[in-house]
Amino acid sequence: MNRLHSKPFFILYILMLSLSLCVSAGDTDQQNRPNIILFIADDLGYGELGCQGNPQIPTPYIDAISNNGVRFTSGYVTAPNCSPSRAGMLTGRIGTRFGYENNPIGDKNELPGHGLPSGEKTIARALHDVGYATALIGKWHQDRPFFLQLAYNAVHSPMQGADAYMEIFKDIEDIQRRIFAAMLANMDSSVGEVMEKLRSCGLEENTLVVFLSDNGGPTLELTSSNLPLRGGKGSMYEGGLRIPFMMQWKNRIPAGSTYDHAISSLDLFPTFASAAGASLPGHLDGVDLMPYMTGEISNAPHDSFFWRQRKRAALRMGEWKIVFNPQQDEWELYNLADDLGETENLAQRHAEIAKGLIEEYYNQNKQMEAPIF
Repeated sequence: MNRLHSKPFFILYILMLSLSLCVSAGDTDQQNRPNIILFIADDLGYGELGCQGNPQIPTPYIDAISNNGVRFTSGYVTAPNCSPSRAGMLTGRIGTRFGYENNPIGDKNELPGHGLPSGEKTIARALHDVGYATALIGKWHQDRPFFLQLAYNAVHSPMQGADAYMEIFKDIEDIQRRIFAAMLANMDSSVGEVMEKLRSCGLEENTLVVFLSDNGGPTLELTSSNLPLRGGKGSMYEGGLRIPFMMQWKNRIPAGSTYDHAISSLDLFPTFASAAGASLPGHLDGVDLMPYMTGEISNAPHDSFFWRQRKRAALRMGEWKIVFNPQQDEWELYNLADDLGETENLAQRHAEIAKGLIEEYYNQNKQMEAPIF
């Protein structure tokens, strides 16, 4: 069994086992709290889903999450690569606040002190503390809501496409692109199986579902497209940080909606915790998105977004964004409302705006910790 199949379908098996009895909770309070499923794709570029504008690779099941809920057009992650992005996502805090700045690879993952500090509280812990079943969810948990994080290997390397899906895309001449298409379609089918199981058990109406990628796609390696954005995985340009991001909660989030204000994976912790009735730590960087989804709050959820990794850095405030270019040893300025592809550096033309954002970056940088690895 290849790597693409093994992990997602093992977790799918666990979910099916946990829901096999399709028994509803007997406790009214438990029934009112939603189940939560978090789908995380690996290295999926901004422009690769059907709902994001890609006509080449159908993704009907992932698109359905958007169709049944909201698609965030300006959804960000906290880092342009896997590990620090997930650290921010699962703690609701910018990773550089607690030293999780870099992406450990290879044998560095085995070194002491590499990884999430034990003092950081995660989404899973917060939900577990208020009675949610997390991780392995057996049939003995049918009187409790559950939180499932389904983190796919796809579409990360190594490039491995199952034969059945390779056949579907046999007309794509570029073999790398064909494998990528097979991997993405396979993942989409897995999402569809999970969602169908929810429906057959009568659980979809009260399940909050999120799909997002952990960072932008590495286009040269995987063909994973971030169009119309500049850059990709590892970059502080939009292609590294802005990702496909959607959320469904039937009868709570208007179906088929889009949300254009910038939001972040940091918002998942407070959104999930609030929906579950869990207490929120006071030091989170994210916000509960539900009042914004229902229209209760109309203004933007965030004033600014901060990124730092080694010599790379960026800050967004409103529609303005600065990016530090280490090759040129200078800050660049872009207006994302007019120039989503970050093609025109406005640092000289709007020097005062650039100066203000740079000052804000260094003000926020003082709140951050040095990297712990």
